[in-house]
Amino acid sequence: MMDKKDLSLRELLKFRNGWLAWLIFAVSVAATVILWQVSIRLVEDRTEARFRSQSLQLKTAIEERLLNYEQVLAGSAGLFSVAGEVSRDEWRQYVDKVDINRYYPGIQGIGFVKRIGVRQMADHIASVRAEGIHNYLVNPLGIGPYYYPIVYLEPGTDRNRRALGYDAFSDPVHRRAMEHARDEAVPTVTGKVVLVQEEVDEDQASFLMYYPVYQGGVVPEIRAERRMMLAGYVFSAFRMNNLIDGIVGLIAPFLDVRIYDEGAVNRDNLMYGSNLGSLDNDFSFDMSQTISHGGRDWLLQTRSTPAFDYLASDPRPPSSWAVACWSVCCCSCLSSP
Repeated sequence: MMDKKDLSLRELLKFRNGWLAWLIFAVSVAATVILWQVSIRLVEDRTEARFRSQSLQLKTAIEERLLNYEQVLAGSAGLFSVAGEVSRDEWRQYVDKVDINRYYPGIQGIGFVKRIGVRQMADHIASVRAEGIHNYLVNPLGIGPYYYPIVYLEPGTDRNRRALGYDAFSDPVHRRAMEHARDEAVPTVTGKVVLVQEEVDEDQASFLMYYPVYQGGVVPEIRAERRMMLAGYVFSAFRMNNLIDGIVGLIAPFLDVRIYDEGAVNRDNLMYGSNLGSLDNDFSFDMSQTISHGGRDWLLQTRSTPAFDYLASDPRPPSSWAVACWSVCCCSCLSSP
């Protein structure tokens, strides 16, 4: 009679002889599939968590940068409050000490807009020209009764000197921000603009932040008094690419980042794009946040890119689970009686 030890492997694996081995095989395959899916999900969750973390950090960094720049303007307004009148040389020395190129990237310049009555216009132009700005003119000329020309703007680059004399109040986008800053006595951000000192081929999106300065250095309590006692504005001009590129490069270099003015997702309101290409239909995660500062709301939109997904995912292949379970399965089958 044939002993069980003499049975061939084929006979052992027949269901009536090796049902236990087949049961182990089936359980192992099921476990492999489940563990594989769990492994993939864990990788996806970890990648999404990293995406959300970078998106939130990006929003915080932009808000902190804007707050820091607002504090620079507060200090500039304080200079007028203490001194009353600030000369062109004093303003230049002050901005040099601030050292915006080193500590405040993105600022195109820090300037002062002075309110000039129409009857004071001739004397104003003559006094500025006497300071060495020989081609100074206030433009565009309107019907008054007040004009708001840029009188100081430092650093004194050729680009910034082109903006001297420009009456920003004549532009509706600037005027809305300036009126809000004047009436509410708060720093206010303009909508999307192209700086008057920009080159024709460099019309990147920009914005300005205005900080009101009142005669006597004290903020009047009544709105009507604020309008009457306004002396002018200190302001900063920002180019969006210069302002945001460094923050994105440090925190989220592999995310597609876009910023829209007033939350309107269209080309006209696009303030910033990270230039990673058109990724509208090729992303795993996306997130929208609102940045509110200076009376303005920006929509911050972040999306993952294939490069981000690759770098953020677990480098260990999910198939390692399958390999391990398959080995256990084979060993169980071969060792069954």
